[in-house]
Amino acid sequence: MPRSDTSNRAWVAQKIVDLYPDSFLDVGPGEGAYGKLVKEHSPLTVRHAVEIWAPYVETYKLDRIYHRVYICDARIFFNYKYDLVILGDVLEHMTRREAVDLWETIKANAKAAIISMPIIHYPQGEEEGNPYEAHVEEDWTFDEIISTFDGIKDFEKYHVTATFFAQFRS
Repeated sequence: MPRSDTSNRAWVAQKIVDLYPDSFLDVGPGEGAYGKLVKEHSPLTVRHAVEIWAPYVETYKLDRIYHRVYICDARIFFNYKYDLVILGDVLEHMTRREAVDLWETIKANAKAAIISMPIIHYPQGEEEGNPYEAHVEEDWTFDEIISTFDGIKDFEKYHVTATFFAQFRS
């Protein structure tokens, strides 16, 4: 669904305040929750998003949240040179290999990244006509995420999801 668990918002907001990034990329913004957080807590940050499902741009008025929205599959997106990249409930929508490959690309280019994703069995199908909302990997565990995605320095666990912070360079 284009919305994600709100349990992590205060924790993510604090990471945004701590980093106060010059540039931010929201991968799979859906309704734009993380873009709104950055806009509120770091208003001078240049906010971009990469969204695979074009109808969300109009439905959720993403052009009012982000300075630029790229309509593209994140797995083939061309530029991850941002101070902060957030993958909020995105990686479970692709195979593990694709998720790792995307993470490696982000790690090689971004200064920091945040992942949020379910840590329990969490099946999800198409939503709002969007076939990309279906979960491809429904069974990530907390331990698998920690051991799969290099560079994680901090995390918070919640009932359904966990959120992870990685800093690759300052």
